[in-house]
Amino acid sequence: MTNSTRFRVLLVDDDPALLDALSEAMALRLPSVQTDICESATGALARSELGCYDAIISDIKMPGMDGIQFVSRLKDITPETPVVLITGHGQTDLAIQALRAGAFDLIQKPLDREYFVAAISRALEFKRLKSEVAAQQLALRDYAESLERRVAECTSELQSALLAKNEFLSLVSHELRNPMTVIMGNADALYRYGDKLPLEDRLASLADLRQGTKRLMQLIENLLMLSKAEYGIREIEPVLLDRLIDEEVQWQRQFAASRVIEVQLPAKIPPPVTCNATHVGLILRNLIGNADKYSPANQPIEVLLEESDEEFVISVRDHGPGVPPAERELVFQPFYRSKRTADVNGMGIGLAVCQKLINLDGGRIWLHDREGGGCEVSFSLPSVPAPDLVEDDLAVHATLAK
Repeated sequence: MTNSTRFRVLLVDDDPALLDALSEAMALRLPSVQTDICESATGALARSELGCYDAIISDIKMPGMDGIQFVSRLKDITPETPVVLITGHGQTDLAIQALRAGAFDLIQKPLDREYFVAAISRALEFKRLKSEVAAQQLALRDYAESLERRVAECTSELQSALLAKNEFLSLVSHELRNPMTVIMGNADALYRYGDKLPLEDRLASLADLRQGTKRLMQLIENLLMLSKAEYGIREIEPVLLDRLIDEEVQWQRQFAASRVIEVQLPAKIPPPVTCNATHVGLILRNLIGNADKYSPANQPIEVLLEESDEEFVISVRDHGPGVPPAERELVFQPFYRSKRTADVNGMGIGLAVCQKLINLDGGRIWLHDREGGGCEVSFSLPSVPAPDLVEDDLAVHATLAK
């Protein structure tokens, strides 16, 4: 018990002189203790209901209610408060009854001040330790409850992750099986009956093989890039956006020769920018591929490049069903499929990959319905010039800019 610790002690006795003597002894020997006095057990019970005492000292023999009754009644009000009873000579039976009733300690008259102070100190230390144990038990219970909640949360997260993994594997298996079925079926037909098939059928089979291979490559690229993007890997280089757009459009035309893809570039060829060419190329491939997949066969796709002081904006426009306003954020979530396009093959990761990649490059991506029907998906790149172009790139840019 330190001097800075404040305790409250209640002295109960029907003898005012004894109360004064005990109060004086407490003030001299235990200056950190605040002492209150009361001349009856009934009054002490009322005080105990109003305030919390760290210890109570009471005479065992008092009119109206003796110390034993007082201890029993006090246990109902504040069971943690230790009570020290003062007994006279020849009151052994009463002392035993008092201990059985729950008294913390007994002090015999005539009082020895040293023993009295030691008994009170033990009672106060007992109360302090009891309070610390209660606080630690409460903290331990709270910690145990928090651990239970965390375990429940982790279990729920693991169950959700397991369900997502199973759904993902099922979806990937389905999406891989479709192009593989096309590839295997056409390859087997060409192997077995190639010479016997009419030229038109052979060309159709080869076209199916190309389309199946393209779809398989796109799926694998998206899955690999999605996994890589989770680690925030960013590799930048100088990029000529007009040339990159042309390369991706030409790649798309190889697999959809009948699809008209119109490209609109600024009158002045934009300067090179610093970005990740693989990321931008894959974003364009996904957007053009989506536009081709969802647009009627006789409708063109438009690819636009616009430049402002702060950013470049690349847009892909189609004539498909569009995306409802309520779903324009949801379509960027992995594996989400709009209800309008549920009948078209796909696993819903293309736009999710696009968003992750463009975020890595410091840009943004958005979509809205276009006038006349269809959808326009746009993404931006910060207009940061590339300072470290190699000589060949500078030469090509200078030639194109003339």
